[in-house]
Amino acid sequence: MSLHLPPPGTNGDIRLIRTSLPLLREDPQDCPRGNALRARALLAQVPPRPRGKPVEDFALGPVMSVLDAVEHEGEDVDSALTRLLKNQKYHAGHASWTESAVRSYLLARTARETQRRVLGRPPTLPVRAQWTASTQSEVPDARGAIRYERTAWGRRYASADGAERELWLLSVNSVKGTGRPRRSRRRQPWH
Repeated sequence: MSLHLPPPGTNGDIRLIRTSLPLLREDPQDCPRGNALRARALLAQVPPRPRGKPVEDFALGPVMSVLDAVEHEGEDVDSALTRLLKNQKYHAGHASWTESAVRSYLLARTARETQRRVLGRPPTLPVRAQWTASTQSEVPDARGAIRYERTAWGRRYASADGAERELWLLSVNSVKGTGRPRRSRRRQPWH
């Protein structure tokens, strides 16, 4: 299928294509044109379509919100969870499950940091910025893109010097195994 760029009803820059695992999976229910538009991170629908949902349907959405408040804003767990429970966007069962998931996750993080300390490894700290692998070209390709970015969704952690990084991939199912730290060639702050 060819995609006329920019497609009618959109406005913005088509030169960036940003992909992540959800966009790469092949789901017969997905709309290929919709996925192509979502990959164009600088392209917007005109007029903008409403993004709000009356009830959150992404199981890990509130988990990530609470963890962001705790790890990046310094909010204590109980306050972040109380705020979540007051939000009418979450079904009571979803909020209850979120509380259990957040507490389990934080226990696993604490255990992992203790293990790192025992092994003489540096502690890791939460990283807010998205990690992106990118490829840049001077000339637009057949899709009109000059930059491709690949991202991974999850919780990001790095040692203070940036030499080690960990990406924790959350799941609504049981734990599949422990993550493996990756040594970074980058010795600079995250962007």
